[in-house]
This record gives sequence, structure tokens and C-alpha cells, in this order.
Amino acid sequence: MTQIAELNSRLQECQQIYQRVIGMAGDLAGLRVSDIPTDRRVAFANDVCSLSLALIALGRLLVAKNLSEAIGEVASGPWKFYREVIEPNKSHIARLASDILQAIGYDIRQEHIELGGKGDKVANILFSGLDYWRLDDSEYTEQELDEVEQVLQAPWFAPDRWIQNASKVLPVLGPKAKQVMPSSLRIRIEELTRCYLFDNHLSVIALARAILEYALIDRASKLGINPKKQDQQKPEYKRLGRLVEEVAESRPELKNAMEQIVEAGNRTLHPRKDREHIMLLPEYLRGQAFCSIQAIHQVVHELYLSK
Repeated sequence: MTQIAELNSRLQECQQIYQRVIGMAGDLAGLRVSDIPTDRRVAFANDVCSLSLALIALGRLLVAKNLSEAIGEVASGPWKFYREVIEPNKSHIARLASDILQAIGYDIRQEHIELGGKGDKVANILFSGLDYWRLDDSEYTEQELDEVEQVLQAPWFAPDRWIQNASKVLPVLGPKAKQVMPSSLRIRIEELTRCYLFDNHLSVIALARAILEYALIDRASKLGINPKKQDQQKPEYKRLGRLVEEVAESRPELKNAMEQIVEAGNRTLHPRKDREHIMLLPEYLRGQAFCSIQAIHQVVHELYLSK
């Protein structure tokens, strides 16, 4: 089974189980274990755990997609359902699974769940491999092994962090995504994803802004706007802020996402003199980068992949 076929299968599975769960308990928002009749708790627990397992499997596939090309083609219905219904409720589903299992007598304290503990597992494996090659009479020279160690010891080399980052954002998926999205846009999206994975936060913010401008100009006719100025002999493209204002008039659902991208760029790429150090705090940049990539994914999805 191909990666995309497996993605489609898992998305459909998650939708079916989720619908079965809400058919049993109603809307999950605000649902507590005490709201579930005692005689239905075991069946509910089984379905919620089934959903949790399916979401774990799906999460691994989405991470793998982000680590490869970050763009792919999936069926629109199950993907839309996941993005709009399931994904926003993932943390609530996890809490429900924990609470309902404890309510029916299963001990799942946190220390029992995290059997492997936390830490840099990928990095540790790589270091162990390097130690092995140093002990063995291998084909590699000491200089080559020293060069490998320099990379492993570099402060920017954080493979576990990269995998963690890949789990935080969704890839750009949709029916015929690679056909509908121009190659120049796909290249930018893939580069954006790599920047986010590797913690290049300023690059994420700048590229999200550039992608927004590209997308608004590229889809101008669909959006019913003229992207060029009218009062010049050689019309130039309007400033991004103006494009956002015009698009927001016809597509108000995109207003917040577009403004978020523009404001993040203004604050971090062109900060006021008295705030330039605040804007460079890693925690602040990380948050702005996350919001920017989420927002540009929303805009791209609406402009290119929504019917």
C-alpha cells in the first residue's frame, strides 16, 4: 500500500470511528465521563481507545509526509472532516480515553504510558552508531569520524526536535493537490515546511508572507481583484497590505489568517527599534512561526484545494 493510499485509509477509518463515538455519546465538546451511562462506559471506552489508536497511526503517517515532501493528494471528504472536526478535538479525545479507562478500572497513570521516557532518542542512536564505528576497525578514517562527530555535536543538529516539529503541523493535502497548485507554489510550501522542521523561525515568517503575496496575485481573478495599481504607465503590483484588504472584503473567512501572517512579518522582520530584542526571543519567534505556517496553510487550502 502506498503512503497516500494508507493516508486515505486511515483518514476514512478515523472519520468512521469518530462518528460512531458521537453516535453513542453525542457531541464530544465538553463531554465528561460522568455524562456517560454506567452500562455504556465499556463500549464507549473501546471505541474511544480505537479512535486514539487510529489517530496515533494517522499521526505517524502525517509526520512521515511532512518529513518527505509535505504535499500530497487525498480524498477531500475525510481530510476536511479530520482538519475541521477531529484535529481540533485531539487533546480532548486523549483526555476522554484516559478518564473513561480509569472509570472502568484500568490503571493508566502517566508513568505507565511513557514507558520509554523522554529524551533525544534519535540523536542517542546516532551517537551510539558513531561509538560503534570508532571501536571497530572500519573503513572510515578518524578524520571522517571526527567530521561526523562535529555535525552530531553542532548546536543546530536536533533530529528529535525536527520530528517533534513535524508532528505539530499538518501537511498540505487535498484532491489533485499537485495538479492544482503551481510548481512554484509547491516548491515554496515544501521549503516553508523544511524551515519549520529545522527551527528556522525567521525564514518561516518571511516565507509565509511571500507565499501569501504570491497566492493572492496568482488567484486574483478567482478572488475578483485587480492585483496591479491603476495609476501608473507601467502598473506595479499593489502592496501586500492592500491586497489583503481587498481580498478580505470578498473572503472574510480568510481575514484573520492573512492579517496574522502580515503582522508576524511586520513585527519580526521590521521591528521597532525599542523592541528588536524582544522580537528575537526564541520563544516568541517559535510562536510566531507556528501561527504563520498554520495561517498560510489555511489560506492555500482555501484558495487552491477547496471546492
